[in-house]
This record gives sequence, structure tokens and C-alpha cells, in this order.
Amino acid sequence: MTAPAVNPESMPARLAIVTGGSRGIGRVLVKSLVEAGYDVRFTFRTSEAEARSLEEELPGRCRGSGVDGTDASAVSAFVGSVQAEGPVSLLVNNAGITRDNLVDRVGADEVSSVIDNNLCATVHFCRAVLPQMRRVRYGDIVNISSLASGNVRPGNAMYGASKAAVERFGQSLAIECARSNIAVNTVAPGFVETELTAGFLDGPARRDLLSRIPLRRLTTADEVADAVLMLAARRPLLIGVTLPVGGGAHIVC
Repeated sequence: MTAPAVNPESMPARLAIVTGGSRGIGRVLVKSLVEAGYDVRFTFRTSEAEARSLEEELPGRCRGSGVDGTDASAVSAFVGSVQAEGPVSLLVNNAGITRDNLVDRVGADEVSSVIDNNLCATVHFCRAVLPQMRRVRYGDIVNISSLASGNVRPGNAMYGASKAAVERFGQSLAIECARSNIAVNTVAPGFVETELTAGFLDGPARRDLLSRIPLRRLTTADEVADAVLMLAARRPLLIGVTLPVGGGAHIVC
């Protein structure tokens, strides 16, 4: 007989995993989830100082671990250690990289790096959390994609292709998981106002970009976090959707 779905309110604590949680969008995600009542375990690759400062900022509510998301064994070990604390009710696959260049100029190692970090790591984390989510018949997975999956521009082929693949993967996984009461969805931000974008988006480049966004401003990391929380709240229940968060840029760009 199929086990009944778990009521998340009955869990002693809502436990979430966020990949790439020490900086940028990921850091805001961790803070927002903690504020919403989750205990968060997040991963990082090189930014250990930022990870420890986040732990100090949110004492007892989050913990960071250095994990290479492209290493399936390392991902499995990390997820297993988190699930030993209790059921993971939310996974947010946020970590990703870009190596923008024209296709005939991008190196083979850069191609592999973008696909491995953006797509394969997402697959590894999903595969690792699913067995326990299926057992308790409850879970939410939110993958962070990008409007670059559909907004084509020169030099962005590898990143855009990897994010389009993340969206297609999420749709297929959503169908596979729906009857286990596991919701899989995707958030696709446009350009997000971060230290990274501030470094290359200024002057004429910024004015040109803003002119192509109906809202005439960049997305904020808080708005990305709000979208993740909305999907995780399941009001209304959404399965296999890609939610654009870019001020209308997905329509006109």
C-alpha cells in the first residue's frame, strides 16, 4: 500500500539544501529561506570566507559545506549527511557558471565546465535527494535557470544551451515525480543586480539593456528568492513550470 503524503507542518523543522549559497543570489536565497522558517544547508566551491560569515550572520540556522557539484560521489555524500538530520523538504539548484565566448573560440574544457556545472550538477543533486523524498512522499525541487535559455545573443551559446537543458530536465523530472507528491519547477531570472553585473553593466551597455526590459530595471536577488518561495509554498500547486523573473524581458528580448 502506498504511504500517505507527509504533512510538512508535522516535520520537526523544514530542511532545505541550496547549492552555491555563499554569494550573490544564493546568499539571498539562504537568508530568505531561513526567514521563512527553513534550516538551510548550502554548498560552495571556493568562497569559504563568505560561507563562514553567512553562518555567523544566521547562527544555528544554516551551515555551508565545500562540495564540487560535478562530482556525483561528493554530492551523494553531502546530501546523505544532510538527510541524516531529517527529511529534506526543499532543494534549490542555484549554483552555475558562465564562460561567454563565440562558439569557434570557446575551449573544449570551457564547454565541459559549463555543461558539467550547470546541467550535470543539477542532475546529481536531484538524483541524490529523490530516494528519501519518494519515501516520505513530499518534496520540492526548484532549479534556477536563466532567460538566456530563450533570449539568444552572440557569445552565450554554451550558457544558454545548458540552461535550456536544465528547464527540459526539470519538465521531465516533474512528470516522473508528480505522483510521489514531489513538485519540480524552475525559476528563470533575467539579468540580476549583483556585484558581478555591476562590474560589466555600466554606461551605454546598461542603458541599452534596460531599454529592452519593459520594467526598465534589472531583477533583484530578493525577487528571485520570492519566486522560489512561491513555488515551494505550492499556492497554487505548480508542476513543471518555468517561471520567468525578468521584468518582462522574456517577452520582448
